Amino acid sequence: MPSFSIIIMLSIFYNVIAPVALITCLAYIVGRLFQVDTRPLSKVIIYLATPALIFSSLSKSTLRADDLGELASVGILSTVLMALIGWMVSRFLNLDKRSTSAFVLGTSVANAGNFGLPLTTFAFGEDGLSRGIVLFIIFNILYNTVGIFIAASGSASPRHAMMNILRVPNPYVAAVALMVNLGEYAVPIPIERGLDLLGQASLPLMIVILGLRLANTQITGQLLHVGIAAGIRILIAPIIAILLTTILAVETPNANVLILISSMPTAVLTIVYAEEFGSDADFLSSVVLVSTLGSFLSLSVLLTFLPTIS
Repeated sequence: MPSFSIIIMLSIFYNVIAPVALITCLAYIVGRLFQVDTRPLSKVIIYLATPALIFSSLSKSTLRADDLGELASVGILSTVLMALIGWMVSRFLNLDKRSTSAFVLGTSVANAGNFGLPLTTFAFGEDGLSRGIVLFIIFNILYNTVGIFIAASGSASPRHAMMNILRVPNPYVAAVALMVNLGEYAVPIPIERGLDLLGQASLPLMIVILGLRLANTQITGQLLHVGIAAGIRILIAPIIAILLTTILAVETPNANVLILISSMPTAVLTIVYAEEFGSDADFLSSVVLVSTLGSFLSLSVLLTFLPTIS
């Protein structure tokens, strides 16, 4: 039986994890060789490709209101619990205010976009992607409010930064897509096909951005604290998600996506927040790199057993 599980895990790594890892590594190499500026590409993803993907998926989604409720409630609850765990551990480690904000960000902010959506698609297909997009939108709103507040709590005032969420088109596009879906409106073929095509570009672009961003990160000091934060992110987060989905009797398709997305490594977005709002960007760069590398193994193990979780 153990040898059979190892074979399954290797098969999952080969078919699900390796494609994401391959693109990430290639983008990492390009980033190291050419010092690529990711800001223009990030704007394309934020303002074009991702909104198109969200509209294409949600406007055609067959998810019920119950599904949306489960995904939203468990996703928010798991994030809050991870932030609480990160804060308690930071208190135990006797970290200062700035380091505490970075530690909590590193443990609570999962890479639901760059890594989560492509991996969910490879693991669970289009049905998984539609659920993953719902979580991505929820986490996007959560991270652009609570995440900014946590980052700014290290030194700066977060008030002016809260306007950022109003400039991101994803929530507005999601609302329009749901109205189209619920109203059963027909989208004109040129618009539908154009948005479908543009949306298909978002997933590989997200992975490319991840690799390019990792090329600019490096492991700094505080190795023990970096290891603890990364370990909490990729090892404790799956346990929290499994417990929540089990206790709340979440349906298996929703539970699988919730557990997988919640188990993602620390998001590159945390580095951006740290740089902008005065948290410890060097520490978070290390956590992002270590947790991403470690997640190749942890997610392979998780996906080996995930379909059996109810």
